[in-house]
Amino acid sequence: MPAPTTSSSPRAGRSENAYHRIRQLIVAGRLSPGARLVEADLAGRFGVSRGAIRPALQRLRQEGLATAPGIGRQARLIVAPLTRSDATELCELLGEIEGLAASEAARLKPDPHTRLIHTLRDVMSSWDDLGNQDEPDPVSFLDRDRSFHQAIVVAGGGPRVMAMHDSLRPQLERYALTYAVNVREHLEAELEEHVAIISCLEAHDSKGSHEAIRRNWRHGARRLGRLIERMGERGDWHSQGSATVDSASRPEGTWI
Repeated sequence: MPAPTTSSSPRAGRSENAYHRIRQLIVAGRLSPGARLVEADLAGRFGVSRGAIRPALQRLRQEGLATAPGIGRQARLIVAPLTRSDATELCELLGEIEGLAASEAARLKPDPHTRLIHTLRDVMSSWDDLGNQDEPDPVSFLDRDRSFHQAIVVAGGGPRVMAMHDSLRPQLERYALTYAVNVREHLEAELEEHVAIISCLEAHDSKGSHEAIRRNWRHGARRLGRLIERMGERGDWHSQGSATVDSASRPEGTWI
């Protein structure tokens, strides 16, 4: 006997779809940092009710992709700004999460361990193309970096580690897509740190693998922080007294 349908199921499906579409726009930079997220505007854009948009925005707020600066009726939901402190926190969290996965990946049985090492080496060999380019493409760099770290998380992470990683990694990619305009400036350091990660994993060094991942993210936070300092934060005009606000980045409307 088929399970009875409920009136909430279609709305839940529409809300899920709206969540993924808004999230994609935010991560890709199509929704500017600091831009207002207005239920009525979003509902009209996606052709759904405000009741379907509301839980999607709540979910994005829980993930940290949306925030509501202000108090009480003055609070307005906006796309989370891109700030140096937030980028540092994301890097530190990802370092800890991936460190746990790397620690377990170093203890894998022979067959899955060998497959992981081969996968990581294949990803690294594809970076040679970037090194030979005068101006390496930031998106290609990001794709390779994502593949490298994702392989370790999939190999060594449990369901909770993978869920947390899936939530946090796109948030950091907002920064990469905005600030990684000069890949060559950091390419050599990234490669060296990734080689060190592979070496520890290949040696079944659980503690060393954990620390090598954390070191990569810690150094990445510093590199990204210098770029943000140089280029300015995005969408943080709501913070009074901020010395790093880039007022030129404030959008005139909600949509790019």
